[in-house]
Amino acid sequence: MRNYTFKLLILPIVALLSACSFNNVSSIDQEESFDSTSYSIDDTSKEKESELSITPISDISSIDGSKENQEISKITDLNIDGITYSDNKFLITKEGEYTFTGDYLGIIEVNAPEQEVTLILNDFTISSSVNSPILCWDAESLKIKIKNGTTNYVYDNREPNPDEEDENGNIGKGAIYSKCDTKFSGKGNLFVVGKYNNGIHSTKDLKFDHTPNNGSKIQVVAYNNAIKGNDSLTINNGNIIAISSGGDGLKTVDNDISSKGNQRGNIEIYGGNINIYSCCDAIDAAYNVIIDESINSEINEKLVPTVFIHTSNYSEYSVEKVPSSTSTMYLRTTNRSNSLRYALLFTDSSGNESWSDASYSNSSTSGRTTYYFYKLDVPKNAVSFYVYAFSNSSLVNDVDNASAKTSRSQNINSSFDTLPISVSGSNITTSSWTTRQTSNQGGWGGWGQSQGNQDKADYSAKGIKAKNKISISSGNLDIKTYDDGIHAVYNELLDNGEYGLGNVEIKGGSIDIYASDDGVHADNRLDIFGGDINITNSYEGLEANIINIEGGNILIYSTDDGLNAANKAGISPQIYVKGGLIDITTYGNDIDGIDSNGSFAQSGGIIITKGGTGNMSTGLDTDGSASISGGTLICFGRPEKTPTTSNVTSKTFQGSYPIGTYRITNESIDLTTTTRYSYTTIYVYTDGDIDFTFTKI
Repeated sequence: MRNYTFKLLILPIVALLSACSFNNVSSIDQEESFDSTSYSIDDTSKEKESELSITPISDISSIDGSKENQEISKITDLNIDGITYSDNKFLITKEGEYTFTGDYLGIIEVNAPEQEVTLILNDFTISSSVNSPILCWDAESLKIKIKNGTTNYVYDNREPNPDEEDENGNIGKGAIYSKCDTKFSGKGNLFVVGKYNNGIHSTKDLKFDHTPNNGSKIQVVAYNNAIKGNDSLTINNGNIIAISSGGDGLKTVDNDISSKGNQRGNIEIYGGNINIYSCCDAIDAAYNVIIDESINSEINEKLVPTVFIHTSNYSEYSVEKVPSSTSTMYLRTTNRSNSLRYALLFTDSSGNESWSDASYSNSSTSGRTTYYFYKLDVPKNAVSFYVYAFSNSSLVNDVDNASAKTSRSQNINSSFDTLPISVSGSNITTSSWTTRQTSNQGGWGGWGQSQGNQDKADYSAKGIKAKNKISISSGNLDIKTYDDGIHAVYNELLDNGEYGLGNVEIKGGSIDIYASDDGVHADNRLDIFGGDINITNSYEGLEANIINIEGGNILIYSTDDGLNAANKAGISPQIYVKGGLIDITTYGNDIDGIDSNGSFAQSGGIIITKGGTGNMSTGLDTDGSASISGGTLICFGRPEKTPTTSNVTSKTFQGSYPIGTYRITNESIDLTTTTRYSYTTIYVYTDGDIDFTFTKI
């Protein structure tokens, strides 16, 4: 294997000799920009100190990666087997290990088909204003090793460009950009600044096996997405800080099946300390999110991941959402016609017109109504459009041959992605914009009203999001998000031909969530088998079509329903409680501790539920049946519907129960709970000792 070291020494030259230059790392002031200071994670109930120090930046553009007015040295042309140098570029064409040290203005480009290339960073600084500083167009794999005890910098100083591509397709889309499987390892420090677009971006599989030593870390600051692996993103270990000023923190985009039969799109975390500060979603997976512990075979040590998340307004690094070159839009109709197809005629900011065809995506039933969705791309810089319907036999978009159209131009709405339409004769009428993710969420009785807190980001700014499934089995998660804390999407057509499951499964771990919208939101099914879940702020605490709880310790504070089962997946909403401890505190007018638009059944576990204020507030509200056959239900305030019971005893405690903290005891239970309102009755259903005491402490 080839092994080259490029060590660049200072020459006594003051003037700028060439665009390709080096200088001593100790002589530059860039390290001062990354001077670490502790950053406090505030979840309003307590303060936590992240183990990782966070770079104090107010704006990514303020980070100085320039080389002007610094001592530099010049490298002469290089042409040896496997690597050449000219025109400010190292070009690597053969396998081997290549060690870089010193300070370099230019790019390292890898073009070594079917070869394994390793870059070793040894106190190395690289910056470029013309392309990705580290750029791999083709290789079997690219490995980047960060040498122990060293500090390394990668600066992408190009002007911001949300298009992510130039006309010739020869521009890298990140500070480190690779079109092959890419792996980061080593024990040193690496700081990456992506002013152009993404920070670290692989179009294939991206993996981190960083081994922290003496507090070493990988820190990525990006204009758009901080860390992006198109096919997959896996973190096995490492101190990683991902900061996105206008995009996502961790991201995948593909969800088809690879040529080797592997499912693409997963984000998997098995260890490490990960801090994410994002404008949009912190973790955005095109398929699944998997968080679990692992064993480091080298040191035979269990690794338990720790993940801190701040999104949107809760991240001090957010500037504004990065605009896309194209975006996705949906048409929604209640009458799908097999004889019609839809197309939109867009006008951009320069007055240019272009067509975009809508393709059928899927249907979704809400209450008694079935909605049909058509998906299309919105062209770059589009500002307005007309909607046209054509006969399926007409293959050309010609306004003179349209079957129906809107009577006036519609403006693009950047806050919503779905336009409801209705076709009547030759006219197409439109209704108020909505979003695809909330347009089928039910509402009271499942009649199609949109749900969700309106005081949140008008774009997706979720903590953890997946288009198929989220599985959490271990780890310490601290999530503060200006949207849902955890969210799985249901019924979106994926590139593998399947429709997203929309499921969330929690088996273990410690999860703290402070959310401006829902704490945990599964469009389809939410299963909780264990773990400690502490939702200190939410609109609705746990929301899904089916909620199944069999274990865990769950504390919920919500300004709407604590547990909410709504019609999201076209099946009857259901809540099952078979085990665990659930303590629900609600705060607001006419809201319920537990609200099922279908049924509620409890066969085990302990539930303490406290409704809000107002005549419509209850501890338990169901549209369908409510039954208790085991466990304990303690309901502060009346249940809206008296449950049917078997194998349990019920009792109503009358008295004065003012706001405060109560110790609840019987011969087998001893716990505390806090109320936000005063109550005059407490209803208890239990398969144990009914002689409860409620003592204010």
